[in-house]
Parts: sequence; structure tokens; C-alpha cells
Amino acid sequence: MKKSIFHLLLFTVCVSTNAQISNMLHKAKNKVEQKAKDNKEEKLVPIENKTVVTNPPVNENKNSQPVVNENKYTNSKDGAIYFSTEANVVAAKNAADFFKSNQTIYGKLVLNEGTLKNYFKIPEKDAVKKRPYNFLYYITELWKGGEMIKSNSQVWTTCFVADEFLEKNYFNFDILPNPDNVQTVLKPLDDFTGGSSGASLINWVDQYTFSTEGVYTIKIKFTYPQTDVWGKRTDEKTWPTITNEFTLNFSNSDVPALLAKKSKINDAAAWVIIKAQPMPLVWAARSNPVNSSHSADGIKTAYKTALSYWGNDVTVIKLYADGGSGTTIIKDNYGLPVRKSYNQQYVAFCKKTSTGHCFYQDFYIFNQYSGAGTYSKSITVGMYDAVYVTCDKMK
Repeated sequence: MKKSIFHLLLFTVCVSTNAQISNMLHKAKNKVEQKAKDNKEEKLVPIENKTVVTNPPVNENKNSQPVVNENKYTNSKDGAIYFSTEANVVAAKNAADFFKSNQTIYGKLVLNEGTLKNYFKIPEKDAVKKRPYNFLYYITELWKGGEMIKSNSQVWTTCFVADEFLEKNYFNFDILPNPDNVQTVLKPLDDFTGGSSGASLINWVDQYTFSTEGVYTIKIKFTYPQTDVWGKRTDEKTWPTITNEFTLNFSNSDVPALLAKKSKINDAAAWVIIKAQPMPLVWAARSNPVNSSHSADGIKTAYKTALSYWGNDVTVIKLYADGGSGTTIIKDNYGLPVRKSYNQQYVAFCKKTSTGHCFYQDFYIFNQYSGAGTYSKSITVGMYDAVYVTCDKMK
């Protein structure tokens, strides 16, 4: 580049004095060196050392956080995502775009205006429609050398959003959090069935994903699926979306520490939902009388026996019986009886002493068919998935 400038300047020798040529060469050399210096520093300097808007517009929403509408780190016209080593990301104040794999990394989505609920068009929770919690799609992509290495765009995308954030213009989330300060939980499906996981990046730490050391690009996207009047999903490109990215310098020397944190982060993530899980309405309701064919103690004993694989330290704090009555004979494909199922169903509210975990679980009872038109007198229990809650809610 210096040679090109030099040749260009020589072309003007016919109209310039020697002193003018020397002065122009000196200025050109300084300009080239300054540009090279700027390009080198661009990759490493955090946001606080760059130019940002110092007087952001005032947002009248009392639940809002300060926003910065224009800076080169905002990839979305409707808002921004900021990254920081601190869990409390305060817009551009403590944000950065370059991190090392031995650092904690958190993020904050900030809308220029409006609330999360309005911008992403998040509908009301509806357990009947299999929407038991608020959520956003939290999509992470890992890139290196212009090639995408991994993405969670198809599964483990559903990110739990607590009610408190719906009317705010910001949302805090994890990327590589401290296990003692986890705030993000991902689920494989929108109905929140299946397991729980922390943010994607910690679960991607393996020898196949990070096969080499060096600088990777992490792209983050938040969106919410939209549907047409017929309930069919529209083109993803039309969904409200906020995106941004940062670079991560991954070092093999950090792998042992990252692997040690992985299970702790995932365990802590599961408790994010447990803490938000409300008690069912039947917790505060008076139980109906237990079916006259059985006793409450007998049903509790049968239920605890069915839980014996969990150990013998489960205490049934409360047993709720619904208003069902009578029995139904369940038959196989050939019309032969299989069991006699009681229509009354139950909810057991329990505590496991050894772990201190509390949960409630719906179940039903039946008698297996013994043959010759008779059924076993012993109770068999059929159970649905247990729902964990914090034990303070069972007082």
C-alpha cells in the first residue's frame, strides 16, 4: 500500500516542489500507520473505550433500563444485545465484544421502545394449549473461519421468561455464567416437557465442537414464533428478532474448569423454573372423600410403594382426591379385560427428606385382572410426571 502511494506521489512531481513531495509522503505514511493501528485494536477493545451515544432517549416506561440507540455493536434496528463479564449488564457501560474462555459471560437484550410482551407478541400462558410458561427462542450459533460449527436452532431453543420481564423493555440471560449465578434455562420443546439445560455454549464444550484453539464468533438471536390466522407458523424471516455477536478466544487450558462447571450450571438452570413454579389450585382446595372402596392411608401406602425406587424417605404432606367416582374396565385389542381403573384421581404433595426436594404428582389407581372374571385386591398406581416446587410453598 505504501508503494502505491509512493508511485502516485511521484506522478505529481512535475507540478510539485521537493518540499511539497516530502510533506505529502510524511502525511500519507502517518495515515497508513494509523489505519493499521486502528484495525489491530478493533478486535480487542471493549465497548467502553469506543464511541457510543452519551445521551440516550428517555423511555417513560418505569420498568425500562437505559438504552443506547445507535452504536456499531447494535445489529438490530429495534434494540440491542450487550455482552459483559458481569451479570448486571448495564447497556454499553460495562459491555464488551471480545472475551476469553476463562471468563464468565452474560447478556442483556434491550428494546428501544415497548415491552418484551408487545414487541415479540408473546401470548398469554395457556396450559391447555401446551404453553405453560412464557418463553423466547434463544438461538446460539458458533462460527469459525466463516463456517458455522454448531447451532441450537432446531432444539433446546425454548428459553424460559419469568412473568416479571414481560412488561419490561429488557431481558437478562446467561452465556457462560458462574454456576452460583444462573438465570437462564432452556427446554427442548415449547410445552416445557423434557429435561432442562443451561445456556447452549457451556454444553458445547467438547473435543468435536472446539477441536482447535483460537478465536470463534458467537452469534446470539432472540425471537418468537409467529402464526397466521389459521395457526400455521409464518416465515421465520418475518418474526420479530434481535441479534448481535461477539468473539471468543478459546483456550484448551480452560477445558477442565469449563467441564467442571457444566453439570453445576445445568443443575442450577433446572431450579430457575422450580422457583417460578406455582402450586396447583388443588393445593388450597379441600379434598373430596376417598372412594369408599379404599382408605386414604391405603392409597398413600400404595403410592409410596410405587416410589420405592426413590428410597423410603418420601413423606406425603397432603393427598388430594378429585370428585371422580365409579370404575372403568380397560380392555386390550381383543376385547379381553386388562384392569379395573378407578375414575377418582389423586394429587400427592411430597417431600424427599434426604435431598430436601418437594414435588407434587398426579396419579390414579387400578386393580390388575386376575382371570376368571376377578381382579387383584392389591392397588397398583399409575403416575404422571412429578412437578418440583420449592418447599416453602407447601407450608
